[in-house]
Amino acid sequence: MKYSPLALKVNSILIIGLVIGIGTITFFLSTTLIQTVDELSRVDMIRQGDTIYAAIESLMLPGEAPLAQGFFERLAALDSEQRLMLYRTDGIQAFQDNTTLFEVNQNLGRVAFQPREHYPVPLRADTLSPEFQQASGAQGIPRDIFQRISHEGQVEYRILRPLINLPKCIVCHGSDHTVRGVLEITSDISSLVQIQQQAILWASGGFFTLVLFTGWGLGKSISLLILKPLQLIGKVCDQVALGNLDQRSGVLQKDEIGVLSERVNTMIEGLVERFKLTQYVSGSTIKSLQGSEEGRRVNMTLFFSDIRGFTKYTEKQEPEHTVSQLNAILDLQTRIIHSWNGDIDKYVGDEIFALFEGSQGPANALRAGIEIQKALATKMGQFDGLHLGIGIHVAQVILGRIGSETRGDFTVIGDGVNIASRLCSSAKEQTIILSKEVFDQLNDLFSPEKIQKNESQAEEDADWKAKIRAHISGPYRLTVKGKTEALRVFKWEEGEKI
Repeated sequence: MKYSPLALKVNSILIIGLVIGIGTITFFLSTTLIQTVDELSRVDMIRQGDTIYAAIESLMLPGEAPLAQGFFERLAALDSEQRLMLYRTDGIQAFQDNTTLFEVNQNLGRVAFQPREHYPVPLRADTLSPEFQQASGAQGIPRDIFQRISHEGQVEYRILRPLINLPKCIVCHGSDHTVRGVLEITSDISSLVQIQQQAILWASGGFFTLVLFTGWGLGKSISLLILKPLQLIGKVCDQVALGNLDQRSGVLQKDEIGVLSERVNTMIEGLVERFKLTQYVSGSTIKSLQGSEEGRRVNMTLFFSDIRGFTKYTEKQEPEHTVSQLNAILDLQTRIIHSWNGDIDKYVGDEIFALFEGSQGPANALRAGIEIQKALATKMGQFDGLHLGIGIHVAQVILGRIGSETRGDFTVIGDGVNIASRLCSSAKEQTIILSKEVFDQLNDLFSPEKIQKNESQAEEDADWKAKIRAHISGPYRLTVKGKTEALRVFKWEEGEKI
């Protein structure tokens, strides 16, 4: 699995959250600002339309069309950013020709208004546009139309408002139409839009600045309060995984991280206790925790060693010295037994019971025993002249959990264990008694057919067998307690030949 730092994940979540949260607010405010400006502009233009509508009616009722025309011209001159136009329903600009004047004179049955000889070229509206048709009533009921128009960087608001042919207007304009014309008010809001855009840019800049500093601040706070303490706890756990149980977490926060730190320290203390306990149980017991504790039959090489005359020795020595010497001798044996792949099953006073597994078990057990005897002989003065007797036997035994529900031991039981113990009891100082089963397996192990093909290893095994065989005598008959028939055994003794 690809490693992904927690700090990167947290900072990513913070940045995404800030971008979404603050970005949403900024977008909402910007959209609201634009909509508010649009609505205010629409309301303002409708009010302007109402005012201009009333002014047109006031000028048209007494028949002052020239004044109405002048009114439109003066309004256009007052505000260059606003344009006021009045179109007839045919899309032609009003007051720019005599068309309406002739219709009014005809409806009145007299020449109420004198035609003009010179008119400017009238402007025309897009009568096909949906907006104009809706305002003029060409597509149903006439209604006001409000638009926002953007073209080549210029933004305008436009309102199209129908000029209704009221009953008081029928006398002059006739009753065959509902709308007399369309009032168009156009306001250039490009400058206002520019201000809006600048405001949005400032808001965006503020948004990114806020995200940057807020993210930095939150990231620092989270790093200080969460990530760094977790990293410290993680380093402690790494050291524990490497076997260093002296480490402790120094995180003292009064929160969940602090609780985790305390639990890690408690866990380490528990591991220290369990590690110390492993010094008091056999390797097979520890191994059993990973598998089944049910009893099963196995072939084992059984190794017993015992200090000769130790009971009398303890009567003459101080307890402290006795324990010190005993532990030194047991430690020497233990290190040698472990070096030859043996496992200490238990210590029984001054006695050691060890197990050797596999086809090399007999050879390893004998090699361990010989090395122990030689090492003890060279340190005889250090150990107050104490000596060992060793017994080795190969047998099928029952391996499993032995004990009560509350306390037990994972060990081996069977007649073979008793035989190995009896052999050890019969072994004199600096001797090793081997059962016939051990001797036979040693001969079989180092037969030409069993010797490894590697020449250097074969020579080493053959040389070792020759040296060992020179110090093994037998077979002897040995009568032991619990057996009606004598056992055939062999004896290894330290001598000048080694």
